[in-house]
Amino acid sequence: MIYITSASGKETLFPDYVFSSQRVRFVEGDYVIIDNEPYLVSSIRSVSDSDNPVNTDELPVITDLPFDGNRMVKRAGIPQINPAAISVKGFLEKYFYPFVPAEIGFAGGDATYEYGTSQTVTLRAIITANDETEVANRRIIHVTNNDALVHVGTTNDFSTPITIQGDGTAPLHDKKQVFKALADVGGNGSPGSIASGLRTFHFYYPVLYGMGPIMSGSNLYSGLARLVVPESTREFAIPLNGENQYIWFATPFRNIKPVFRDNNGFDVSDSFSMQNVMVTTTQAFPKWSYSYFVWRSIMPTSVVNKVFSVIYP
Repeated sequence: MIYITSASGKETLFPDYVFSSQRVRFVEGDYVIIDNEPYLVSSIRSVSDSDNPVNTDELPVITDLPFDGNRMVKRAGIPQINPAAISVKGFLEKYFYPFVPAEIGFAGGDATYEYGTSQTVTLRAIITANDETEVANRRIIHVTNNDALVHVGTTNDFSTPITIQGDGTAPLHDKKQVFKALADVGGNGSPGSIASGLRTFHFYYPVLYGMGPIMSGSNLYSGLARLVVPESTREFAIPLNGENQYIWFATPFRNIKPVFRDNNGFDVSDSFSMQNVMVTTTQAFPKWSYSYFVWRSIMPTSVVNKVFSVIYP
């Protein structure tokens, strides 16, 4: 019998004939590869005579290694990496056929809803296993609710409906509801967790626009059309239709005067003045009040099915 120490320091016992078998794949410098594992040549010794090491000159040098190259290469391009291999076969496996970890993500994208409304949405998470064989503890958490557990999945495609609401707890006008999907994986011997990107639902106070008579903050919400957009929106196309009425444009976002252009592209900004008005919803749901910057044409006018532009610098 022969004792030999692995590169990781573990001492292993092999039969004498191991070096004449196919289990020895390669001898490279200070290492001998047995069963695809590296062992230190200098540590080889016979059990019967530990004082006399085995003659390493008699070890077979195998130069034509069996290798499964009839498969698609996994690694794209020629990246500069260190495969940390000590044999030709080890290099080929690690460089061209690395372990591809599992991935997790949400189906669908982010969404925007009107502030104060209640929405039922479906959170669907999909795990692509790739080379991963161990997947457990599939879950969805509510990030903006202290990472509360929302759902536990049992397959790699799992989903749950959930009701969310943007309400008065929001800072300013944006109430975010944010979710994340996670799972625990084996990681090819390095256990860990994988996480999806964030799935975010925004709730904004709506932009109001349209034509109508003189209105107060209590009837602007019901008297005008509504458009729910992010605060970052800088350009609006507002369809107008009315006879001898005022043009209205009310935003919760900013008090900077925008550029108003009519359907022919002419700048008509001087025809509008601004007031700061507390807009209040007229129904029980959604129920809110918020300070708006309300732009109104100074004089009533007539517009027949035309689209005006409102552009912020």
